[in-house]
Amino acid sequence: MGNSHIVVNTGTLDRLSDHDLIGIIAHEMGHLQHRHTMVSLCLCGMDSFSTIVCWGYRFILFLCRLFAWIPILNWFLVIFSYFIAWQYKLCIWLLRVPNNLITLFGSRKNEYQADQYAFEIGLGQNLLDSFHTMVEFYGNQKSGFFDSFWLDHPDLDKRIARIQKMMD
Repeated sequence: MGNSHIVVNTGTLDRLSDHDLIGIIAHEMGHLQHRHTMVSLCLCGMDSFSTIVCWGYRFILFLCRLFAWIPILNWFLVIFSYFIAWQYKLCIWLLRVPNNLITLFGSRKNEYQADQYAFEIGLGQNLLDSFHTMVEFYGNQKSGFFDSFWLDHPDLDKRIARIQKMMD
C-alpha cells in the first residue's frame, strides 16, 4: 500500500507457514522496490477522476429525463441528451479504457518483476513454496485465453515455472 507499507491479511497469516510468508513478503517488497504501488495509486486516482466525471454526465442525463415531460423543453432536452450521451461514451473511452489496459498489461509484468526480486534476494524457494501452498489450497485454476486477458495476475503455473527456471 502506498510507498512503504506491506499489509498481510489474517487469512494469509493463518494459512501460510512462516517460511511461505517470508516468500510472499519478499515478493511484496519487490513491488515497493520497483515502485509498482505508486503507479497503481496514480491509476486509482485517474479512475476516481473518471468516475466523478461520468457521474456528472449521468446526473445531467437524469435531469434531462426528469424535465422531458415539459412540452416546450421536450424537443430541446432530447437533442441535448443525445449529445450528452455521446460525450459520456467518449469520456468512458478516453478516460477509463486506457487506464484499464495499462492496469491489465502492466500488472502482470509487475508480478513477474516482484517474483524475480524475491528470487534475487535469495527468497525464491520461499516464494515458490508459497505458490505451491496456494495451489494446494485454491486448486489449480487455469483460465482460458480470453479469461486470462482480463486477469491482473498471471496463472500460478506460469509463475511457478518461471521461478523454477530462474533456480536452475
